Amino acid sequence: MPMGTLPVRYLGVPLQLLPVERKFGGSSLGQGSLSGSVWVAWFTREKLNGNVSNFWTVKPHRDNSWLANKMIKIREDIYLWIKLRIGNGTRCRFWSDNWSPFGNLRQFLKEPGNSRLGISEKATLASLFRSNSWRIPPARSDSQVSLHIHLTTVILNDREDVYEWEMDGKTICKCPTRDRLLSWGLQTDANCLLCNTGTESRDHLLFECPTSWSVWNIQATRCNLQAARGWTDSLNQMQSLSLGKLGNRLARLAWQASIYWLWHERNERLHRQIFCSVDSINAKIDRQIRNRIASLRDGNPNQASNLLQLWLSTEVAR
Repeated sequence: MPMGTLPVRYLGVPLQLLPVERKFGGSSLGQGSLSGSVWVAWFTREKLNGNVSNFWTVKPHRDNSWLANKMIKIREDIYLWIKLRIGNGTRCRFWSDNWSPFGNLRQFLKEPGNSRLGISEKATLASLFRSNSWRIPPARSDSQVSLHIHLTTVILNDREDVYEWEMDGKTICKCPTRDRLLSWGLQTDANCLLCNTGTESRDHLLFECPTSWSVWNIQATRCNLQAARGWTDSLNQMQSLSLGKLGNRLARLAWQASIYWLWHERNERLHRQIFCSVDSINAKIDRQIRNRIASLRDGNPNQASNLLQLWLSTEVAR
């Protein structure tokens, strides 16, 4: 799956770990599906009035394609899977987006309309936060108290709001690691294929294993990042990077490439008895990142040039 995409036809996929990219000058359905698609760009502009948040309120229409109306009709079923990670709050609709732990706020607050709270249907979080305080009425119910308490933990920043796939608050691990094979009753050696010391599991491979940690730590250092070692910590780190636009993208490219080549190395050792050193794995990662950056030249030559310069500048200092 390309970085920053959410497939329309696989609505049951787990959390897409990286923020979805914005394209076409506004909010593309890259924030909801198939980033970069011409159809998505057209649908967002023509049917959603340029705002992905309108997906939760727009009605099916006979002029829409079958796919578009089907997506609209099943949106209640997938609502809890599409979380909005709050950035600056300018695109986060208070009533319709899934931005809080309470899900649909109208259902949670049991509000048939918006007259009692005096909050507009299209109000965003940014519009409700003025002069360093939340401009919402005093709480008059337990559910409103819970919402007020949660708002005290929400801090708006200068990053964009982004959508992510999430299922039951967790990601799904489908990697056939040896610990899972054993749990299925299969007879197999439990040792990690990379270090041959610990039990092979997802968390061990990424990045508790000394070998995988050596690879990722080198790549993270090249991105001016103090790498987090645990899998959950690493996920959280990728979702809250503060290295600037180019630095964030480069770090995520390196992270993805590291995971890919570590899993590739694991499979090579298992199925073909071919072993590569840490230096060889890092060389493959370096080549893949250069190739990925080169592929951006046609669409955004300036960004591709800046990314390559940033990547090469750390090679000398390594």
